[in-house]
This record gives sequence, structure tokens and C-alpha cells, in this order.
Amino acid sequence: MQLHMNAQRLKLIDISAAQIIRKFALAIVILVGAGFAAISDSIWESHSAARELIEFFGLLMIVACIVLRIFCSLYIGGRKISSLVVAGPYSVCRNPLYAASIIGAIGIGAQQGSATALVSRLAASRSSSRTKREQKL
Repeated sequence: MQLHMNAQRLKLIDISAAQIIRKFALAIVILVGAGFAAISDSIWESHSAARELIEFFGLLMIVACIVLRIFCSLYIGGRKISSLVVAGPYSVCRNPLYAASIIGAIGIGAQQGSATALVSRLAASRSSSRTKREQKL
């Protein structure tokens, strides 16, 4: 019994340490992304059709992110802890909130049309790897 309690305590310590590391890494990614956004510019000319189209699709992706996150949050309601939700958006994707965030990150990158798109993609892939790790827990 004591061994089981020590194992659980160790697991909680590992999770809290992992969360601190994750928050620190996220802060670094945000700072680097903000730096890139401040000094970089789009490869497309200011009012070219290509840039306007990319920015428009970026805006659509951001709006889709907002709508999807609101819908998923309202759909799960207070059932998140009490039961396993496998209907609605949760039947399509294991965690649609993360999927919507990835769509939003790519949309923000498209809005910039610059090196920020790369940083957004990296943040999105980081979120995806975090989802896979959380599924193992």
C-alpha cells in the first residue's frame, strides 16, 4: 500500500515538473515568435492577389478555430470529468479543442505570411506531440 502511494506521489511530482518545463518552453516559443513577427515581413508584395488570398484564408482559419472551440466547449459542458464523451465533435477527433487550436495557429501564421508562419507551425506540432503524450497517461 505504501509503495503504491509513493508511486502516485512520484507521478504527481513528475507531472508538475513537466508542466513547469512545458510552460517555460511555451514562453520561449511565444517570445521567439513575437521577435520574428516584429522583424519579419511577408515574401509577397503588399497588395498582391496572392497575399490577400493567403491572409483571407488565414482569417477564415482563425474564425473556424474560434467557432470550433466554442462549439466543443459548449458540447462537452460539465461532462468532461463525469463521463467519457464520444459523440459530436469528440467522435471525429480525440481532442477537438487541440485540433481547433492548431487550425488557429496555422491561420495566424497565414495572416502574417512570413517567418511567423514557421513559428506557428512549430507551436502547432508541439501541441500535437503534447496531445500524444497526454494520451499515454
